[in-house]
Amino acid sequence: MFLSKISKKDINFDIYGNLNPFCRINILYKKHHIGYCNLVREGNVACLADIFIYCHRRPMFNFIPFFKFGVNYRKNGFGTLLLDKAIEVCSEMKVLKIIGRAQGQLEILIPWYRKHNFNIDNDNNLSFNLSSLCGNNNKI
Repeated sequence: MFLSKISKKDINFDIYGNLNPFCRINILYKKHHIGYCNLVREGNVACLADIFIYCHRRPMFNFIPFFKFGVNYRKNGFGTLLLDKAIEVCSEMKVLKIIGRAQGQLEILIPWYRKHNFNIDNDNNLSFNLSSLCGNNNKI
């Protein structure tokens, strides 16, 4: 796994907002913006509105626009780090539950969310109960 070769000191998070009612968490690797997560709070519930890790494709040379190379940050553990940070932020803000909806590549997303202890119903709605984590000062 690529993540095992990465020093965690190279990973940083920029957090905008305080979940009152919105929060955006950006994940950076060596100062490169590689993904984000959006949360919207309503009472004691936070909605995971979006979580995304970039797969960039850009021209290698300006004079040859069709010759592109990719920088794929997916499948390297960055999404897990970002989700863990979102859970940590929600826990610190005394949110009791995270909800959302899996959309897109469901064959990849549903097992990924289940691996991270999210419940998923037949309509791809997500839920994660934080009530046991609130009040706990330990990092997740």
